[in-house]
Amino acid sequence: MADEWRGMKSASLLLVLGLGPLAGGCLTSESERPLATAAPLAHGASASRAFRILAQDDVVGEVVQFGLPAGDDSLFVVRNDWSQDLGVVDALGRAFRFVPHSEHPVWVGTGTVAQGAARILSIEGSCSLVEVDLPQPLGPVEPPRH
Repeated sequence: MADEWRGMKSASLLLVLGLGPLAGGCLTSESERPLATAAPLAHGASASRAFRILAQDDVVGEVVQFGLPAGDDSLFVVRNDWSQDLGVVDALGRAFRFVPHSEHPVWVGTGTVAQGAARILSIEGSCSLVEVDLPQPLGPVEPPRH
């Protein structure tokens, strides 16, 4: 019985040593793709409405709506008074602030578009939105002639 046990032990050891290099060369990789993005992206949408953001009767920024005026797929881009995009509010009221040098925006709250704009712009208290005409797009620019 002891000889039989020693023989099985030796065979197992040889099997492990023989197959070890083959198993060590295996490479397993796995990738995951998120089901949804953190913030909706607007690709190829045109502006449909624009609003001035007023806080204590001062203009502090603007909101531009992209998509259909009454659509569920609208995206509201919040800009400061220098027209820099600082964040977005989606059709569900989720507000996201863009972070410099980061791929992903930060969620700052959920509510109305005005509440989201106030959170994105770090406005203390409430603000109001006043609809304005959309700015006309600039025409083609002629290159300078030398």
